This record gives sequence, C-alpha cells and structure tokens, in this order.
Amino acid sequence: MTESLNPSNKHNIGPADEKPAAVGMTEALALMGVPWLLLVVLLWAGSVPDLYACSLLGLAFVAAALAAWRALGGGRAELYLLVFLVAMSIFRIWYVVVVSNELSGDEALFWECSRRLDWCYVTKGPVAPFCIYCTRMLLGNTVLGVRAPAIILSFAGSLLLYLLGRRIYNQRVGILSAALLQVTPIYAFNSIGMTTDPPLIFFWLTSLLLMHWAWHSACRPAWILLGLSVGLGILSKYTMAIFFLPALGLMLTSSARSQLRTPWPYLAVILCLLIITPLVIWNAHHGWLNFFHNFGQTHLSKSNFVSFYCLAEFVGSQLGIVTPLLLPMMLWASVKLRRQDPLCFWLSIIPLALFLLKSLQGQVLANWALVCYLPGLISFSAYFLTPLPATNVHLRRLAKTAVAVAVAITIALHLVCFLPFPPGLDPLTKFRRGSAELGNIVAKLSEKLQPRRFIFSNDYMTASLLAFYIDGQPHTYCVNLGRRFNEFDVWPTFHDLHHYDAVLVIKGNLPMPDALQSQFTIYQKCLVKTLSTVGGIENTYSVFLCRDFRGMEKIVPTRYN
Repeated sequence: MTESLNPSNKHNIGPADEKPAAVGMTEALALMGVPWLLLVVLLWAGSVPDLYACSLLGLAFVAAALAAWRALGGGRAELYLLVFLVAMSIFRIWYVVVVSNELSGDEALFWECSRRLDWCYVTKGPVAPFCIYCTRMLLGNTVLGVRAPAIILSFAGSLLLYLLGRRIYNQRVGILSAALLQVTPIYAFNSIGMTTDPPLIFFWLTSLLLMHWAWHSACRPAWILLGLSVGLGILSKYTMAIFFLPALGLMLTSSARSQLRTPWPYLAVILCLLIITPLVIWNAHHGWLNFFHNFGQTHLSKSNFVSFYCLAEFVGSQLGIVTPLLLPMMLWASVKLRRQDPLCFWLSIIPLALFLLKSLQGQVLANWALVCYLPGLISFSAYFLTPLPATNVHLRRLAKTAVAVAVAITIALHLVCFLPFPPGLDPLTKFRRGSAELGNIVAKLSEKLQPRRFIFSNDYMTASLLAFYIDGQPHTYCVNLGRRFNEFDVWPTFHDLHHYDAVLVIKGNLPMPDALQSQFTIYQKCLVKTLSTVGGIENTYSVFLCRDFRGMEKIVPTRYN
C-alpha cells in the first residue's frame, strides 16, 4: 500500500464540521421514540415481567439522546447517529431480558460485591460493583439490573468517541468512529456483559478526549479532569495505569512539551494518585491481597524465557476479537496518520507494543489490549472511510469488507446464543449452565433442613450464582478446600455458625470432602442434573444436605492464583 492509493494523504482531513441541517424537535423525538415503543410492544407481547424496568431504561436512553442532540447543535447527522445509538441500546435491553443467557460467575460475583460496597476487593477494583449497585437500586436485582451499566457505558462511550473524532478531524469521522464502536466484536460483547472492561473503556475514552483537550489547547481544567478520569479508570482496572506512558511520549515528541514546564500535568498525576489512595489503604489493611492477585495474573514470575507460543496466541486472539481485516487496517491508519494525529498513534500503537512485548514473556489475555484499538477506530475512519468515494477501487472494497466482516461477526456472536453445541465445545458455557434451575432445586432441597441454615460451595462462581438465583437471594459462603484467595475470604464466614444446618454444592459427581465430613452430625448426598439454557447439555452437581454444623477453624488460602 502506497501513499498514492489513499487520497486522504493528499488533502487535509480538517477539523471543520459540515453545517448542520435544521431539524425540528418533533422529528427528533419521533425518530428516537420509535425504538422505545417497539421495545415496549415486544416485551408486553411476550409478557416479560421486567416490562416496567425495561421501559424506564429505554426511555432514559431516549431522553439522554435528545439532550445530547441539542447539546451537539441539533444537526441532522448527529440525530441519525443518536437514533442509531438509541436503537442499539434498546436492542441490547431486549436481548439481555429475553435471550435466555444467565449471568456468568464473574458477573454474579460483581453483583455480590455490589451488596457489600467497599473501596477495593480481592480480585477487582470498586467501580464495576458500584455501577451495578446504582443500576440494581433502580432496576432491581435482575439480570438487567446487573448488565445495564454495560449498555449505558457503551452508549456514552460512542458519544465520547464522536466528540474526539470530530475534534481531531471532522464530524463525519466522529460519526463513523462512534458507529464502529457499536459493531466491532470485542466492544459489542462488552456492551451486554458487565465486567471491569466497560468502565475501563469508558474512562479510557474520557481520558483520550481530555488528553487531546489538554495537550492541543493547553487547557488547565482539562488537566485536572484528566487526572480524575485516569484515577477512576485505575479503580476500574489496573490496565488504565499504562495511559501515562504513551501520554508522556506524546508530550515529549510534540511542540506541546513546553507544557511539561508548567505545574498542570503534574497536578493531574497528583490528583490521580489521590483518587487511588483508598485502594492503597484498603490493600495495606488486607495484606495487599488485591495487588498480589493482579500481579499473579500477569505471570511475570512464572517464566524467564521468550515464549513465541504466547506471542502467537496473543496475536491470534486480537485478530479474532477485532477481526482479521479491521485490526491491521486500524494499525496501518494509525501509523500513516501519525504526523497529522499523533495522539491516536501514541495511545494506540505504543500500548499495543507493550502488550506484544509482554506476550513474549508469558500469557496475555485477549481482552487486556482492548483499549489499544479505541483510537484506531478514529484513524481507520479518517484514513479509509471518510475519503471513500475518491479512493482506489480495491482499497474501497477492502474498507467496506472490513466493516462488513466486523458487523457479520458481531451479529454471529449474538446468534450463537441460540445454537446448541456438543459438551466441551460450547463457547458460552459459563453463561448458560442452568444456574437458575440449580438455584430453584437447591432452594427446594434446603426446605428439608431447619430454618437456621446456610448455603456454601467450594467455588466462588457457584456460590455467587446460588446467591443470585436462589429465591430471596441469601448471602452464601465459599469454603477453602485448596483453592486460591477470593472475596469470600474477606467477608463474614460460616465457620462459627454452630448447630446450623447447611447445603453444600459442588460441581460434578464427587463425594463429601474429607475436611467437611466430621463437621456435621449427618449429611445426605443428592445428585442434581441441570440442563443448559440452550442445547440441553447436562450439568452435574453434588448437593449435600448437612445437619448440625459443629463449627470449624477457618483455613486462609495461601495462594493468589
């Protein structure tokens, strides 16, 4: 590919916006209200019990879009973008409520964390549980209440990407970038599943916008807001901490390095450190549990040699989650536009290079590098899509194909939820292993015991899912039978609940653990088989009805991974 193939390199992709066409409020309200009305009709026709919560959330998206449309100038192009974002958000509400996928074990754990708000947790920061706390207070302790933050943050993230693309280039680049965020597989997946990634994506985008504002315009308030944004991003996920390195490189290699002689960039860093101080204090009071766990996740201490297998695995995973066409084209565009747009280059290529180097040492999970491609969406839109009509015919087809493949894979990811898979080959096992059915069965079996009883498991995911799906959503416990440290070891435990009855749930057909046999007067094993929500695959659990707990010494786990 040469410079001559792309006319975007022969003319300026300037920041000037097109003059917005006049649009009336009535037309805007009608266009944005259609998806909401469709949602209400579909859910009402299906007798969905969450109709009120879904309608309320959908209406909130319409209201937010109208407010954003007015704030952005009330143009027709912005209206079409916001209608698209509202429609995608409405679809995701329907999808979360109607499609029979259940919470994953991690999502259930985040929900359990939201019932025990704290400054930090053993494995995660506090932002994701706090987001779930806010939405479940409004929408209830339901699957939608847990996953709503992901839908909301995806909507807000597209608005941020639009503002950044418009600020760097023009309105069209901003609109295309915002739309691509909704259809790129990895970001579409993180729009319906609530983990630590949706908050990370949101704060990374916020920081990109503030960084461009501070760096390009020397705006003092932007530096302060940037420190706040990066700090909250670190509280979401430690990946956010790498933001400072490419940001420093951007400052040092541009004419804005004179700002490093002012106090404002350093005040931003100080504010960021102040924001994460509660996290440090929590760790200091809990034996640095969170730091040890996350350091263990990096696998830095497990390998001292170059691993080309891990490198190949990482590269393959990135091609899979972004698509084999879109990924290299985004990176190519970021490099080619590095002089015109150094921010997207530094905040995309440099973090990705760090992850590539890390993969030579050990495993890098597929989702770790997802923030690297957010600026790439802008570069791709500016280099390949904006000058599309005048582009070389082969390059034009390639750009269209890249977008089409991303859309097709995203659609396939949503449809795969309806497809049966053979045992052991289901990529969505953790989302549809019959947890709701298991919760109902355990609740009925526990009625055979005295009212003073507790429910526990040897696995944190099973314990969290039982807490969510058992009627009444009781607090559950996780016994240490040789596992790693988790959140349940910090929370109140069952060890001193003398003379209580108990229900022990263990995945698989297994005998009563030796460490627990003598802790109860008598126990009875029930073999429970549940069907996955799609495909009819059986999941086997050993459920032990235990009587008269004698108490036991709490054994603290000694490993973090």
